[in-house]
Amino acid sequence: MIDRRMRLLVLVLGLAACELDFHAPKGTSPRLLDRACNSAQCTMSGDVTEAEGITPDSTGFRLGPGAAKLTIPLESSTATSAVSSCKGVELLVAGQGVLHAGSQSIVLQDTYAWSCVPSIDNNALVLAVDAGSTVRLVDIRSSTLDYVGSSACSVAAVGAR
Repeated sequence: MIDRRMRLLVLVLGLAACELDFHAPKGTSPRLLDRACNSAQCTMSGDVTEAEGITPDSTGFRLGPGAAKLTIPLESSTATSAVSSCKGVELLVAGQGVLHAGSQSIVLQDTYAWSCVPSIDNNALVLAVDAGSTVRLVDIRSSTLDYVGSSACSVAAVGAR
């Protein structure tokens, strides 16, 4: 009897913990930048270097102070819940000068802030800076896009019938 109650208590606490996850916004994929740029899928030209991301073990990029361009391949996702009002990609960036993201220009701040890029062209997020601007990109998130190849994976339960 006690064993059954203990199992029920563990189950209830486990379900409650799942509902009270304050760390990862629903509808977005953690470490999207890491997975999008895994296996050299992202292309860099000019004054771009890979750097530490939002955590010491994650991927980020520094663009500038010379002219630089970073292309991150992304594709449509099946996610349905929105992280924010942004329907494209959000960038966690800081720096000085201007960051060009597709046809949008983002005036950079010294402190990190999320910036919305409402749409991307040709399944790629293209980020660029002109000479004199510097940017630190530490994370990206999206409720409508995922890294290229994410839809090609499938998972099956071993022994399922």
